[in-house]
Amino acid sequence: MPNDPLFAKQWALNNQGVMGGTARADIDAVAAWQTTTGAVKSWLLFSSSGVELDHEDLKNNIRRAR
Repeated sequence: MPNDPLFAKQWALNNQGVMGGTARADIDAVAAWQTTTGAVKSWLLFSSSGVELDHEDLKNNIRRAR
């Protein structure tokens, strides 16, 4: 489990059905993290116009596509 104090509010990662949500309607992030916690080199590709480029969790890890 992550040490993020706001993890419980990120229902898309681990939906427990609180506040009217549908339990297990999530991306199974916790199960994925039990399989792997990352690799020496891993990439996530996404395309969005709504990326906050200076977000604390992203700003030092964003790489532009070649």
